[in-house]
Amino acid sequence: MRLAGHQPDYLPYGGFFARMLMVDRFVLVDHVQYEKKSFQSRNRVAGSGMVALLSVPVRTSGRFAQPITTVEISEPDGRWRMKHWRTLQQCYRGSPGFARHAPFFDDLYHRSWSCLVDLNLSVIEYLRHCFAIPTAVHRSSGLGLSERRTTLLVELCRRYGADEYVSGPGGLRYVDDAELVAAGVRSAYARYSPVPYQRLGQPFISDLSAIDLLFHADRDAAALLRASIPGPPVSREELTTVSP
Repeated sequence: MRLAGHQPDYLPYGGFFARMLMVDRFVLVDHVQYEKKSFQSRNRVAGSGMVALLSVPVRTSGRFAQPITTVEISEPDGRWRMKHWRTLQQCYRGSPGFARHAPFFDDLYHRSWSCLVDLNLSVIEYLRHCFAIPTAVHRSSGLGLSERRTTLLVELCRRYGADEYVSGPGGLRYVDDAELVAAGVRSAYARYSPVPYQRLGQPFISDLSAIDLLFHADRDAAALLRASIPGPPVSREELTTVSP
């Protein structure tokens, strides 16, 4: 059984959901320490020749070691919400999928959010539904985990009975393949090669939030996401020596 995990990002990019498609269970690792200025609270969108970084303001002063689950959103008056919604309207109003998906985002940005994780999970669940991803999704908070790095991955695999853990490309920097193998878990890596799609005459940009794919490709978004997966997960050696 294949397992993968990742922190619950804000408006995740396509590779996040592509890896979710590759596994039987996907864990949203929300008990670990929050990383400032990371994709956990920001992401990129684009339109009309502009690329915009949407960043959710959060409280970090004096809270260096806070876990993702406790991160609070600042600006209680919600100015950031209207800014993000206006930016999405400017970028995607003329796109094929805007009318279909605008009601969700309109409601999202008119709601009051106090915790970052709740906002992120709401978007992730909506996109998971839009991309027709059947993978079972779990949260790590509440499991009482204290391990870090590869030891944490081993424990997650044990909890869910997985014999293969699928890392993203970033895992090349910190995953100890030997530790996973010693625990009886195959270490594999996801491949993601986004298929270009039409963006209203604008150039294709591969590393934007997955909502760019959703708005522009609309009903074809799920198929394009699947077409961006060149094959099953591979070993570290295969990932670093063979082009997708």
